[in-house]
Amino acid sequence: MPVLPSFEGILSAPSIALALAASAAFGVFFLAHMFWLEAWTDFLYFRKKILKRRTPLGDINKKDRFLFENYTVLVVVVFPALAILAPHLLRAFNSNDLDLSLRPLDTILSTILSFLCFDIWFFFAHRTFHKVPFLYKHIHKRHHEDLPVRVYLTAKAEYLEHLMATTPGLCAWVIITLSLTEGKINLWTFVLPAMTLIMDFNVNHSGFLDHPLLYIVSPLQWFHKAVPFARWVSADHEVHHLHPTKNFAPMFSFLDILAGSNEAPAYEKFGTADVIEVQNDMKNDK
Repeated sequence: MPVLPSFEGILSAPSIALALAASAAFGVFFLAHMFWLEAWTDFLYFRKKILKRRTPLGDINKKDRFLFENYTVLVVVVFPALAILAPHLLRAFNSNDLDLSLRPLDTILSTILSFLCFDIWFFFAHRTFHKVPFLYKHIHKRHHEDLPVRVYLTAKAEYLEHLMATTPGLCAWVIITLSLTEGKINLWTFVLPAMTLIMDFNVNHSGFLDHPLLYIVSPLQWFHKAVPFARWVSADHEVHHLHPTKNFAPMFSFLDILAGSNEAPAYEKFGTADVIEVQNDMKNDK
């Protein structure tokens, strides 16, 4: 019978130090994947004319990448969940019980659980931000200021919003996973799902119609795609930025279907760079 994990040692100096170091490392991975994803999608979109968009991409000013904000947001968002996990990792390491072997099935199940925990909490928080005018105006509006949707806008939002919408789902995933494993720690069942979720954050705001080549830089996301009601996150989330009362949940569609807020992308409006960007240039010349 699963029981709640112990929270003993969360506030100890070694646990806090480990959680901070791990948060910083995930922040670096977050930015590295952004650069990797941007370079790869630019190549497929502008040079090879393979990927499709609905909104023109155009040039991006380097200072508009919000790199420092993306980094600090990621660190702040994941720290509480890692603070819960840290003392368990330290105890497992000190007692030589830390499992470093790859467990594919456990990792896949943990990845799916992380997406479900994140998405369910995020749906209700995100929907509340849109339904309550005060919260939208003072907390969430900033995230909707820019179009087209692009990867560097992933974390452009108030820090309070991220803590309210993202952190609780991550903490729930860690607590549930620790309960199900009865404290027996396998490092990769936490690290790989976290990396997968980070990669999905970035792809989620890339604005491209989903294509198998898009996921070469995010291969672990195929675990997510195998789950019923899984979204092809990029095009589906752009619908939310174009129609803010639709698609509140970024990873799965079932809650939006139940709430009557689900909307599929208008696939006929997507085109390659020689269509979308040229059309945009023609509009600007008029």
